Amino acid sequence: MALNRQIKVPMPEHGIIRRQTGRPDVYKVTKTFRKDGKPDNKRKCIGQYDIKSGMLIPNNAYYEFFGQPDDFVVKPPDKEAAQYEVSPLAYEHSITAPGVIWLVTRILQDLRVADILNAVFGASMAEQIILVASYMVSRGNVMEYTSDWCDVHVLDGFISSQSTSWLFSKLTFSGRMAFFKGWAGLRAQAEYIAYDVTSFSSYAQGIPDLERGYNRDKEKLPQINMALYLGQISRLPVFYLTYQGSIVDKSHLRYMMAFNDELGIQNVSFVLDCGFCSTANLEYMRENHYTFIVAVEIRHKTTKLAIDKVSAQIGSMEYLIAGNVRGVAVKDVYYRVDSTMHVYFDGERKVLEDASLKRTADSAAAELQQFIDGKTALDSKQRKKYEKYFDVEYTGNTPASLKYNYSKIDEMAKYNGFFCLLSNDSLTSAQILETYRRKDSIEKGFDEIKNFIDMKRLRTHYADTTDGKLFCAFVALIAAMHMQDKLGKLMTENSLTKDKIVLELEKMQVVQFGENKRQYAPLSKLQKSIISEFGFTENDYSEFLMH
Repeated sequence: MALNRQIKVPMPEHGIIRRQTGRPDVYKVTKTFRKDGKPDNKRKCIGQYDIKSGMLIPNNAYYEFFGQPDDFVVKPPDKEAAQYEVSPLAYEHSITAPGVIWLVTRILQDLRVADILNAVFGASMAEQIILVASYMVSRGNVMEYTSDWCDVHVLDGFISSQSTSWLFSKLTFSGRMAFFKGWAGLRAQAEYIAYDVTSFSSYAQGIPDLERGYNRDKEKLPQINMALYLGQISRLPVFYLTYQGSIVDKSHLRYMMAFNDELGIQNVSFVLDCGFCSTANLEYMRENHYTFIVAVEIRHKTTKLAIDKVSAQIGSMEYLIAGNVRGVAVKDVYYRVDSTMHVYFDGERKVLEDASLKRTADSAAAELQQFIDGKTALDSKQRKKYEKYFDVEYTGNTPASLKYNYSKIDEMAKYNGFFCLLSNDSLTSAQILETYRRKDSIEKGFDEIKNFIDMKRLRTHYADTTDGKLFCAFVALIAAMHMQDKLGKLMTENSLTKDKIVLELEKMQVVQFGENKRQYAPLSKLQKSIISEFGFTENDYSEFLMH
């Protein structure tokens, strides 16, 4: 929002809203409607309220609605003021804060993402994609405010809600796949790739893949699923696909991996959680010569048999890995695949799980005692629930007394503290565990895209714009994950959030007058610390302003 504070116009009498807290922005209401039964509106910022004069300091959008006033001028406090009269457009100084765009652009250039975008989509669309990605890192998912954001933060270029919709619709499946092939081709290192699935909910009616299924956000809405690859060494997202929200996670794995050869994703291994462990998936990975580490369900009969084989020996110091965790490898055929079950026992985990089981049993005892005191009969389902923990005496179907059956409870606690990972790799149990624990990077990736980039809700209405918007969010995720990786230590040491990082970058103001630009003030110590984590200096920022 480029403002000349020496220009003031009368405040419009109708159709405006003044912001009551924070910056004194003034908005022109463009449309009113009701949402969820409550009045709501669409608006556009037209300037800021000047407290001293009670007038409006207009921005460029003001002139779109109200035209050019004929009777106001910039008047310096001089007896011969008339000779200094100038029109509003003649006064070209403005303050812009392009720090976020500069950093995101530099990150995408250094990672060569920008090169691939240019090659696939052309320079103009690539610039727009990077601008949208910068907006998402800065403000999130709601595209309505892009033009106002551009007024404040963009030196060159412009996006609006209308232009972003057009851009999203032009990012075709073919173009996206060409980008993924180029992006995957830059990955030189052989590494484990974390694979997982998340979902995005929506009220939209025009997106065919929106279907009801297991909603991870516990929302009673249809959803679209996103499957994602994320490199565990690079800590960067590699590839994603979206598919119908009703399809269960484990059944889509083979369809995701079918793209690997086309994209040149080779010399990699996969780490997956227990939701993807099935005979069909493990056989598919074996047939395609993929190395894997997958968590297995502890209640599965095969898992319990592996634990029983080593439970007597795993307490030995010989198998101590780190802390209270011990690990033993058991080679066999699991899920019809020659592999190794790595059995782990965590003493601290057992203490917590035993305590949780005891609390559950005590809670069940309190419930059952109420039936006893009230002389209330139990149905078959209730009897089954309580007889897992207690010996219960009945008068007919009415419980009369209870006694803890610790033999049953001990059997339930038999596998507490144990967890297992299945792999066809030759790594040791300690190495397998270390690799699997790095899988939390993909959870952080989902947290970034759903919360920091604010894609928890799609906020689109049609399939083509949804696909394009998710692609721009993926580009933003690359930048956001790289920022997290580079700034993690600095953020921890200084108790900084990513929102605080963005705020600091947005303080890097620039004075622009005509074609000339210069820094409004030197960078602060914190700003220098932030950009130095990426290998940048204040001179790099200054050079950016010269172009």
